[in-house]
Amino acid sequence: MGLWARLVLQQVLEEEVTSWLGRDWNSRAGGGRAGQRNGFGDVTVKTTAGPVGAEAPEAAQHR
Repeated sequence: MGLWARLVLQQVLEEEVTSWLGRDWNSRAGGGRAGQRNGFGDVTVKTTAGPVGAEAPEAAQHR
């Protein structure tokens, strides 16, 4: 169960960053950029089945 939970968590986090940036992972922005991807960071989420570790995408906001 741990592997499936990690994979689902990583996919959800990746989709959240994609939604926030308004573009896919390897796409260029058309005009102004809301931000950019900035690697991955380790995250642990506590679940009823125990802690689940994953790599969460990081994003930096342009000012």
